Amino acid sequence: KRETDKFSNGIQFFYDAKEDSEGNLWIGSSNGLIKFSPMKNQFTHYQHNDNNRNSISSDFIYALEMDDDYENIWMAAYNGALCSYNIRSGAFRHYSKEDGLSDNTVNSIEKDDHGNLWFSSNAGISAYNAITKTFRNYSVADGLLNEEFNRCSSFKNENGWLFFGGVSGIDYFHPDSIIET
Repeated sequence: KRETDKFSNGIQFFYDAKEDSEGNLWIGSSNGLIKFSPMKNQFTHYQHNDNNRNSISSDFIYALEMDDDYENIWMAAYNGALCSYNIRSGAFRHYSKEDGLSDNTVNSIEKDDHGNLWFSSNAGISAYNAITKTFRNYSVADGLLNEEFNRCSSFKNENGWLFFGGVSGIDYFHPDSIIET
């Protein structure tokens, strides 16, 4: 991590932003994760470091989502799969295909009305159950239109429906309507 007071270090794209419970702004960019603390007027920049397991999993952070307790920020990362950052402890955790994700490129994140997280990837959609802390993957075989999804292309409407944009169109569903088999 590196303290900065301006964005002069080559940041090219800002993909997403979320505010935490203390009013800090978290920004996903093409050059890592950025935290802006308005109270201190201070930026903190988190970048990937191959030699540090407790660094962010990728410098390309396409989407962000806070968990219901505002304890973790979840990041969709290009070739870094899924990454979470515990705000209190300062620890990063990486999730990949080995942990149950469908792919190591995660393009978008949406949180459903029960606090579960949904991730689009280049190999379908993965759902993370916040209670059991397990993944469930969905593909074309489960009824999806797309196998490959576009980055930063998701939306949750006021009725809880999730929309994910992919190379073949838009997949949309209400998480409560999915029947586990």
